Amino acid sequence: FFFFFFFSFAFWSSVVDGGNILKAIHCGVSLRHGGERVVGNVGVHRDNDKEEEDMGPGNPRPLRVVGRDVIGWIRDLRDKTLEMPRWRRLQLINDRLLLNVVEKKRFDTVAVLQGLRKHNLGPDVVMITILIDAWSRKGDFREAMRCFRSMHNLGIMPNQISYNAILAASARCKKPSTGLVFYEEMLDKGFIPTSHTYSSYIDCLTRLGRVEQAESILTDQPSAETVFAYTLVIAAYSRQLMIFDALRLLKRMYEKGLTPNEKTLTVLIRALGRAKEANLAIKLFNQELRLHPDRVLDDRLFAAMVAACAATGKLQEALFIYRIMKRKKLVASVTVHNGLIHACGQAGAVQRAFIIYRYMQSSTVTPNESTFIALANALLRSNIRDSRTHHILAELQRYSESPRSLAARKTRALQRLLQSSHPPILNQSLSKL
Repeated sequence: FFFFFFFSFAFWSSVVDGGNILKAIHCGVSLRHGGERVVGNVGVHRDNDKEEEDMGPGNPRPLRVVGRDVIGWIRDLRDKTLEMPRWRRLQLINDRLLLNVVEKKRFDTVAVLQGLRKHNLGPDVVMITILIDAWSRKGDFREAMRCFRSMHNLGIMPNQISYNAILAASARCKKPSTGLVFYEEMLDKGFIPTSHTYSSYIDCLTRLGRVEQAESILTDQPSAETVFAYTLVIAAYSRQLMIFDALRLLKRMYEKGLTPNEKTLTVLIRALGRAKEANLAIKLFNQELRLHPDRVLDDRLFAAMVAACAATGKLQEALFIYRIMKRKKLVASVTVHNGLIHACGQAGAVQRAFIIYRYMQSSTVTPNESTFIALANALLRSNIRDSRTHHILAELQRYSESPRSLAARKTRALQRLLQSSHPPILNQSLSKL
């Protein structure tokens, strides 16, 4: 029975594939197609009760690929797209590539590209560029590089968009040195950089700490002056706490007629908070509200403002920012609430900090490790030992797996506070708030 089943399987596999019976029996589950060794079942597997729907122009559903190999999948794709216009055919092939190669990682990228070339389904430079961009957005720089290098083996010349894609992938996947190599290679081949090219190049330079060189690109190349490029350089200056250089670039943006976006303002306000320049942050925030009163601001911008106020103990200003969020009907994130608790702790308003904590418990905002660390700081700063201290100590112990973590250090500090002999300053229980 087993021999009969195996012989029948090999026979029908060879019939479907157009091969011969002896080759099918000899190879078993691995057959050769035109010199390429493919592992898997080559026969087209279909369920008679559940036939796949035809991929017409109005039905772009993905193919159901079950137990097939690369070649079988590509042949089925070819058969289902024969009657379609070329533009629609390429569009569906690109969709299936992104679904089965990038999203589900069902097939090897280079093997699929070689199979498409064998069956006259491409690939072209647009298809490979789409794959490069998709892999880089997934964070897989190795596959993006394989796609780019496969162009040479397939006889496809990379164009300017391809170089822009691999340059952006280098910056996105934190491979700035590789990105600089591709930029020089692009110039050697005579391609003229565009604004997208300069943005990725500036991103690579700032990741390497070469901020002055990145700013010189903005100065020397007018096509490089975009909001995104300015934001990259401002963020680089902000990370190094070079506040006045960042503000100088922000002023130049306004002079060039460029409107800073929320990310530009957020990175700058965060830097101002770390530099204890809360007054400058408040001035910048008020200026933005005055110039663009109808702009829908992001929650991260408000979180940066609250953190900047909390760093200098400006509790009333932080609460005012929170009221602006409520007025604009924005949902405050856990980061905003943590910043408010930190501001209360800096100002010695422990009771208000626990009111915010109780509000978080009753709402959809879930307290995290930073919440309990901020509450612990408030208790330690005011030297409070009561039921609230025991409660926060129990919560922090859940995050104290590593003895060197900040939660573990705050746990030990609270334990020392509870073991001290000084009389408690406040003796209110958490339930009485």
